[in-house]
Amino acid sequence: MILSLDFSSDCGILFVLRVRETKEETKNIMNYDDIKWTSYKQQQDELAREAELANHDKHIFVCNLIIAACAGASVVLIGILFPLAPN
Repeated sequence: MILSLDFSSDCGILFVLRVRETKEETKNIMNYDDIKWTSYKQQQDELAREAELANHDKHIFVCNLIIAACAGASVVLIGILFPLAPN
């Protein structure tokens, strides 16, 4: 009797071995004390909070740009108008 293994049978053997390993791994992992259980609403609230913080950061950045532009414009106006003032 001659045993011949081609590519498809090798993949099948590897698949069976991997399934057996994962079943054993899941049996070892079944410690539910370490799992952080969260609800869908909790996850959505957290994502909404992160999105709101990102929007606040963008808003603060734009406000800082506007303040910097106004400060720069006032310095330029002072630089232009100061020499024109009558002595």
